[in-house]
Amino acid sequence: MSNQFRAFLSKRTLLSLWLLLVAAQAGAAALPWTWVLYTFGQTEKQLNLSGFDSYPAFTAEILFGLAAWAAVAVSRALVRRVLAWLLVSVGVIFGFANLGVLRYSFTDAVPVKANSLVEKASGIAGGGIDGSSAAIVDNSNGGTVALLFFVLSLLLLAVQVLVALQSKSWSAGEKRDKYAKAQPSNNPASSSRGGSGASVKGKQAQPGKKAKKPVKGDNIALWDSQR
Repeated sequence: MSNQFRAFLSKRTLLSLWLLLVAAQAGAAALPWTWVLYTFGQTEKQLNLSGFDSYPAFTAEILFGLAAWAAVAVSRALVRRVLAWLLVSVGVIFGFANLGVLRYSFTDAVPVKANSLVEKASGIAGGGIDGSSAAIVDNSNGGTVALLFFVLSLLLLAVQVLVALQSKSWSAGEKRDKYAKAQPSNNPASSSRGGSGASVKGKQAQPGKKAKKPVKGDNIALWDSQR
C-alpha cells in the first residue's frame, strides 16, 4: 500500500471528507428544486421551493450526518467500530430514499409539500393530475439538482464504509489513555537494585557495637606492674 493511499485512509482525511460531503449535500438541498405556477382567483402566482422545502426529510438527513460525524470523531476502539457499521446501515437507507426522490424529480409529479402549500394558498384541494390541486397550471422539478444530491449521498456512503473498515487500524495507532494505571515493572535489575538499597539501608540502621568491658584479671595485672 502506497504512502499516498495510506494518507487518504487516515482518520483526519476521511472525517474531513465526510464533513465536506455533508456540507455539499446541504448546499445542493438549498438550491431551487421545485417550481409551481398556480391560479389564485383570476391571477397566476409562482411558487419556488428549495430541496429542504420540497422534501423535509433532507433536513433530518443533513442533521443526522453531522451528528454521526461527531459521534465517530469522539468515540474510540470497539464503540467506534460498532457505531461506524450502524451508520453505514442508515446510510444505505438514506441512499434508497434519495433514489426514490431522484426518480420522482424526473417526472411531472408535484411534490407533496408543494401541493399542500398550493392547496392552502389557493383554497382548491384536489381535482388535478395524480390528485394534486386543480389550481396548478404548470410545474417543473429539479432533476439535475436531484441527481447531484444522489451522487453526493453515494459518495458519503462510500466514505462511511471506509471509516468502518479503517476504524480498527485507527484504534491500534491511538495514544494510550493518560489516566490509565501504570503496570508494575518486572525488571529484575530494578528489583536487585531495590534489594541492594534495602540491604545497605538495613546495615546503616544497625546499632553500633558496644565496647567490651575490661576483664577483671587484666586490671590486677596492670596494678601489679605499677607497684
